Amino acid sequence: MATPATDILTEILTAQGRRTLDGQEAVRRILAAVRKQIIGEIAAAPAESFTGYRQQQMLTSIERLLFEAEAGMRVELGRGLNDSFEAGRTMLPQMAAVGSDITLTTFGVSSGILEQIKEFSWGRINAITNDAQAKIRAEITLGLLGQQSPQQVASAIAGTLERPGVFKGISERAEVITKTEMGRAFSMAAQKSFEDATDTLPGLQKMWLHAGHPKSPRISHLGLSGSVKPVGEPFLAGTVIMRYPRDPKAPVSEIINCGCMHVPYMAEWGTKGEFLKSWTDAQEAANKPKGPHPDWIKAQEAANKPKNKP
Repeated sequence: MATPATDILTEILTAQGRRTLDGQEAVRRILAAVRKQIIGEIAAAPAESFTGYRQQQMLTSIERLLFEAEAGMRVELGRGLNDSFEAGRTMLPQMAAVGSDITLTTFGVSSGILEQIKEFSWGRINAITNDAQAKIRAEITLGLLGQQSPQQVASAIAGTLERPGVFKGISERAEVITKTEMGRAFSMAAQKSFEDATDTLPGLQKMWLHAGHPKSPRISHLGLSGSVKPVGEPFLAGTVIMRYPRDPKAPVSEIINCGCMHVPYMAEWGTKGEFLKSWTDAQEAANKPKGPHPDWIKAQEAANKPKNKP
């Protein structure tokens, strides 16, 4: 049976799940657009002008396009990090307000933490665009050496079923960074708010919730699902000590693409089973395909509305 606190938790986790998916879709869309522009520019080059001079002009243009794409990804990821941090920071006060009749402030969780996450994320995004530029340069140079046409070089960059091309790996990396860092922002803000509230809520604990949808779940994380610890004590993921999911002190192998969450828990707010159900419900809701945008629906209704005869 759901409780007021678990109802609030379901809403918070559903929103964060959807926020993460939207962030991944945004960076995927940006990279798809720049991929189309770059391939189109290479393919449109006249074969007879595909020389060393033309190569440098082309690389300068590609560098500009990748720089613009990086700026766009920074904006989208920055928005996602801000919203994720705020959601983690306010999770406990929202649950406490309905679960224990206690009004908590948001404790002024330091925005310096968020800025550090942003700087780290920007560096990883920059590494992606630098890698893309290097790989595209290599394909163009190989094309010149092998006397390939611009169209052949464009095909090599675009990729095939047998050879994925430059952008498939780049896009996958960008999506993983988005998911991991937005989750980290949420968890770091949440943990700090839990620590600040322990004097006000003496019975406060934290619970690990495993994301049940990864293709290859970490068995140690799966084993932690539903595990409850005092706020100041770490979880033990196999042999790895973690204060919360995506703990920056943990090995990279325990962090990348992790979709787990940790949430505040008090026995009077509901049973462990009710908390676990709120997480399952949130995942299902967040991953549910979106329907058509309301504006699109209105436009279709207007277009199909019978016209009055004069």
